Amino acid sequence: FANARAAAMSEAGDGLFACLLDVPAALVARTYAGEDAFVLEIAGGPWGFDQRERVRLEAGPDGATCVATDAQPDLTLTAAALGAAGGGPLRHVVLAAGADEHTPGALARADALFRTADPPWCTTFF
Repeated sequence: FANARAAAMSEAGDGLFACLLDVPAALVARTYAGEDAFVLEIAGGPWGFDQRERVRLEAGPDGATCVATDAQPDLTLTAAALGAAGGGPLRHVVLAAGADEHTPGALARADALFRTADPPWCTTFF
């Protein structure tokens, strides 16, 4: 638009939510264009909002490993944010619920690792 104020939202809504029931299995099953390793602490999810799960993810183009750990986390984020990772920049996904960086730069590293060449797209509402 020549004048961005001319645009008006007619409706907004969410079409799909992904709730990761098995975080390690979900992170191992996906693909990664880059390579990195860090400890993620995931808050909320099917095990309860006050519960937390901590995993060590080592990922690269040839595959990934993800196991439970007691190590200090590099990044804490919500299960909802992790479920949306790859659908857009992770830094945008965590705006509502937030994320805690325990290691400087961890959010940017996770953003780069979870980014996909082609964002997911569904052409139908179901």
